[in-house]
Amino acid sequence: MNILILNPNITTGGAQRTVLNLAYYLERLGNEVWLFTTLIDQKTIPEKFKNLKFIESKHKILKAGGQTTQYQNIDNLFLLLIRLFKIRFELIKIIDQKKIDVVIVHQQPFNWVLAFYFKCPVIWNCFEPVALWRPKDSNYFPLRVKKNNFIQDILERVYEWIDKKIIRYGIKYIFVLSEQTENQIYNLYKKRAIVFHPGIGPDLLSQKINLKALKKYNLSSDFNILQVGQFTYEKNQLLTIDVFKKIQQKIPKAKLILIGNGPLREKIEEKIRNLKLQESVILTGRLLPLNSLLLAAFYQKADVLVFPSLIQSWGLVPFEALAFGTIPLVSEKCGAAELIEKEKIGLVMKLSHDDYYRKLIYIYGHKGKIKEMAEKGKKYTLAKLTYKVYARKIQEQLWKLR
Repeated sequence: MNILILNPNITTGGAQRTVLNLAYYLERLGNEVWLFTTLIDQKTIPEKFKNLKFIESKHKILKAGGQTTQYQNIDNLFLLLIRLFKIRFELIKIIDQKKIDVVIVHQQPFNWVLAFYFKCPVIWNCFEPVALWRPKDSNYFPLRVKKNNFIQDILERVYEWIDKKIIRYGIKYIFVLSEQTENQIYNLYKKRAIVFHPGIGPDLLSQKINLKALKKYNLSSDFNILQVGQFTYEKNQLLTIDVFKKIQQKIPKAKLILIGNGPLREKIEEKIRNLKLQESVILTGRLLPLNSLLLAAFYQKADVLVFPSLIQSWGLVPFEALAFGTIPLVSEKCGAAELIEKEKIGLVMKLSHDDYYRKLIYIYGHKGKIKEMAEKGKKYTLAKLTYKVYARKIQEQLWKLR
């Protein structure tokens, strides 16, 4: 098959890693794959993806920054719509030239761009349905978390009305990452979606890990709590720090490792200072692909991977941790929580200070039982939750739609 994959940006986040791995493994399965985008952050692209066939549009629709995302749409809505129409015509030309058999569209606003185009199957591979401002409908993922002003409130209502009409009547096929997102899609659009759980890549597991690289971080010999993710509103590092303060009263030698960077870094650093945790909280910054071995070492050394997200359609990090035999503790708001709880390969917490604390204390006090659970999770992840399996299942479905 000739496959065209669309995503607004190619950078370092979990969603973009899923896009890149899907393209990579579909290509390895014998397909011709092109990846169309409006922005590529070359510094963050791992070497294995450099030979993918990228098409970068000259029509820019994104700007850096945002409370819940690394990039967001440009502020000028009129200019944004004009450029989206130009991108649509650009894509139609590419589809004809490359003799594309199927198009896989990812994040907004690209799900609108090829709506009502029926010359070949167009699939929206939805990570989460997104609202431009703070939505009234909780099924949307908000790009902004501050309360709307009067104008923004009106614009958001108009956007949601248009979005529901476009997706309901203009997009025939929808894939999602989790049962949680499947329910959101039905609640918003009254359409059924097909669930494909994404997985982990072999990169972190393929090389010998040197734990000596962690020596400079002075990790705990008692209890190491790890959180990996961008410093944004929905990743909820501030709650983790609050809970860790109480954990330290019970486990004085405990350490908290926060891997990542982002718009909330100053607030995170301020909270660490205010709670006098500078000696116990480790901030590594963002670990780029060149430092993947260091990230792997942290996964292996951690006693627990915490994932307290306020909003998360799936969550790759908990399964990366499981691949190294480290137990994840995930929020009930995380799409992966249902699978983790069902398979008994991790713990799920309510998003409250008390339940978060209790679950961490349980993990600390039941290390033998937790190790057995983590080993079971490792076997499950490596067998069923890899990008290769994910791409193969999607390819099987694409053949059915042609």
